[in-house]
Amino acid sequence: MEFKTRLQLANEYGIDRKTFAKKLVTALIVLPKAKRISPKDIEQIYSVLGNPFSEQNALVIPKTPQIRRYTRQYLYKKNVQQKTLA
Repeated sequence: MEFKTRLQLANEYGIDRKTFAKKLVTALIVLPKAKRISPKDIEQIYSVLGNPFSEQNALVIPKTPQIRRYTRQYLYKKNVQQKTLA
């Protein structure tokens, strides 16, 4: 196995490099600041996130719950409806 960059590993999994970085953080994988990742660290990533070349890719990206961001217009309509009902 050879040294690889974070971008190359992200491409193997078919995700963006920033998403890959978030997955490493959630999996508690700490990598050195070096540009290239050593084969030992690559094996650790494969063991935790799954081998991207296997038939069944073990990397599951869970959906994060959507936080509803209320706009002023929505809050105004809601407030008006509550006042009319009272």
